[in-house]
Amino acid sequence: MQINNNGTIVFGLGFTDGSSGVFVATIPACPGSIAPDFNSDCHVDQMDLDKFKPCRTGPGVPYNLQALPSGCLFIPNGSGRIAPDFDNDGDVDHDDFGRIQRCMTGPTLPNDPACMN
Repeated sequence: MQINNNGTIVFGLGFTDGSSGVFVATIPACPGSIAPDFNSDCHVDQMDLDKFKPCRTGPGVPYNLQALPSGCLFIPNGSGRIAPDFDNDGDVDHDDFGRIQRCMTGPTLPNDPACMN
């Protein structure tokens, strides 16, 4: 068990280099990281949806990087896009919601990377 950068506890298999005891790697307990798993807890559930919802702008309504919708806490990446904009079209709309909806597993089932296709 380990705590990742955002404070989430991550379960998996870890190992050290043997001689110095320095932690070398973690093998994640879930199959792959997917975009809608905003809190990196290995499943897409209500917590991820709650992070998505404040960022909605609507179809063809671009978000303003200097003034994101109230409650949207995502930091734009190097391309000027925020994580909930799964299709990278500059808005967070029903197309993006469809992707998070397809990826919903609930709090007990692991991520399915195929859901993003």
